[in-house]
Amino acid sequence: MRPLGVEVLHTGGRFQELVREYLSSRAGAEVTALRLPDDLPLILDDARKFMPEAAGVGPVVIAIALHADLLGELPRLMAERGGTALLVPQEDPSWVRPGLIRDLSQACQARGIECAFPKPFCHLQLRTPIIKLFAQQYAAGVPELEFCVEGGIIKQARANRSAPCGLTGWIAERIPGTPATEQAVVQRTRVLHHSRPCVATMNMDRTINDTLMHLSLQLAEFAAVQALKRAS
Repeated sequence: MRPLGVEVLHTGGRFQELVREYLSSRAGAEVTALRLPDDLPLILDDARKFMPEAAGVGPVVIAIALHADLLGELPRLMAERGGTALLVPQEDPSWVRPGLIRDLSQACQARGIECAFPKPFCHLQLRTPIIKLFAQQYAAGVPELEFCVEGGIIKQARANRSAPCGLTGWIAERIPGTPATEQAVVQRTRVLHHSRPCVATMNMDRTINDTLMHLSLQLAEFAAVQALKRAS
């Protein structure tokens, strides 16, 4: 079974490049990308005219750092053009405001479109069928690692599920050789997480009273510690 087709709508930047690179690496993946303008007025009288004809085709649409009015137009476009699931990552709280999330959720629900607003993308919750299938086929979502330990050292590692930006797999490639203790694994994961680095913001998010980069790090550390416990 070929993976679900993915359409990435973006305004440029490193994060969308990482997401596209990781998703495209999956066997049989069909990932297309459309760049939308980022130099738009605060309020758009007709958001649709800024949307390419291919936008919203999906079946999985990932909208990254789009203008609020462009995001607001997506449920209607997807309903018309065949899109079935909308993912709106929040690597920065400014990318989509809480009120807009509420409006988008209602608009998607009214049209039978699944939606999720993971904060950050590696915190994607798998609550609906198409989003679950996307996460399974692309091995993307909350990080899950697997270690092979020999002689008190991590000899091999792989990412069974990676952050959608590919950071978990990058960590898995570099963590072998680490002593198989929780302290050493957490420290090495922390160094690697900051070395690539994670692109989630270091700005404080008041809804979680923490930074999104710190939340991403916690998810990576938890995945590494759990992998160590299973291997041991």
